[in-house]
Amino acid sequence: MKFQLTILTLAVLAFAKPQAPPDPATAPPDPAPTAPSTSEPPAPPAPPP
Repeated sequence: MKFQLTILTLAVLAFAKPQAPPDPATAPPDPAPTAPSTSEPPAPPAPPP
């Protein structure tokens, strides 16, 4: 049971991990530096009414 739980945990962490560059020092600057948090991807724009 512990083995299955470990695999499930790794899978959840892999999918929940934000897509961040491996080395932010050499990554290009963010085109939207006004984002309040860099740990979360920016929200998609709202669809027009």
